[in-house]
Amino acid sequence: MPNPKKSSEHEHEKVERFLKDTFHRYLLNYDGFFLEENENGEFVPLPLYENGKIQKDILSKSAKILGLNEDDILSCNVEAVRKWYRKFPFFELLNQFNVCRDLSLEEEAGYRIDREKALHYIKSVCEGYIVEEPKSYDSDNIRERMADMLKNANELLPGTYHEGATIEDFSYHTNNFFSFPKIGALIGSFMDAVSRLKELFFKAWEKSLEETEIKEYNFLVTTLNVVDNLTAICMYYDNLKKLIPVFLREGFKGENEEFFDIVHLKFCNNFEPWKCKEFAEDSALAQYYTSCYPRAKREMFEFGRAVKYFVCAFRWSDTAFPDIGIEEDWDNIPSEDFLNEFEDWTKQYINREANYEKIGVKNEFGTMIVRVPKTSQELEDDEKYLKKLIRLGGIVSKGGVRTPKIKHVSWEEQKEPFIARLTALKGGTL
Repeated sequence: MPNPKKSSEHEHEKVERFLKDTFHRYLLNYDGFFLEENENGEFVPLPLYENGKIQKDILSKSAKILGLNEDDILSCNVEAVRKWYRKFPFFELLNQFNVCRDLSLEEEAGYRIDREKALHYIKSVCEGYIVEEPKSYDSDNIRERMADMLKNANELLPGTYHEGATIEDFSYHTNNFFSFPKIGALIGSFMDAVSRLKELFFKAWEKSLEETEIKEYNFLVTTLNVVDNLTAICMYYDNLKKLIPVFLREGFKGENEEFFDIVHLKFCNNFEPWKCKEFAEDSALAQYYTSCYPRAKREMFEFGRAVKYFVCAFRWSDTAFPDIGIEEDWDNIPSEDFLNEFEDWTKQYINREANYEKIGVKNEFGTMIVRVPKTSQELEDDEKYLKKLIRLGGIVSKGGVRTPKIKHVSWEEQKEPFIARLTALKGGTL
């Protein structure tokens, strides 16, 4: 005779696994949304079921985050989950993009993927994809060149090279380009998703959205991580409706070109499409993407430049670390001492970074950081792409992309609307 308790537990596990798989499908971390601090001060994930009972607040919040009905989650409705995949090709393309990126990384960098399975997947869905083995480098040779740089730098910064000491805990990292032939389709589908987001965002200024539109809007807010520019509050539908009157009082009219003056897409912080070769070769595509992520211009330039180097880290065997005492009576330390120490630290930081730019060497609290230039053989065809990317991130007259004009206000000007927005929200956030 079946055990009802066991059957119930199995069903609960099935629903919870389905929910976590759904988060994963859209590259979301379930645990990141549902954490609590335990008695040891550790943050632990909250389960969907506790003592055999569903946690209704977690179910409700999950449905809101994913743009689903609660019943779709409880019934493990795969078709309901896939509707956003079908409507927005961006998410499938983004998964493919991430697989291609991971395939290009050295295993030594800590990435562990089922390479054969991933290669089979990419070749079946990504037309024109050329299988490229991850680049490998001669670590001993890099280390020797680093040592030569330290000897030369010692003339400008005495003490940089420690005669007689040994190099310990040596490591290095670098950046490379990878291939993703579908980058145009990826960026195009991303912009389509942003366009739909903006359409629903401003439609809500005029009237209430229908239930299906609210779910779609909330899903896009989650996956693109849409946050208010001032409060950093996630702009879910309930928050948006509370803030619209505040926006209107601030002088916004609810027009399409105001979108990025009000919110930004935190998703873009980690997207980095310029890491693929095909992006660097398409200036129109780079301009298209920069129109919704102004920081792209600077980050393209920085990545292009970073590809030129190995960034090495190590410590000298004779490094002496200062004995830092703990000051217990903080209240009796004069404020001017704090200010003087902070000013000294700031000057040291500025000088350290200036020297690093100049000679590629710096000391960070006992760890030496050395930027070793790659040879032409190590760069291979990356040299061509980095030059193009640096140009895209450079001045407009020499081929650089144009950045959109975003409304900038001083902190003094921000204080009043910041308080007004928080007051309007009054806890209406996730």
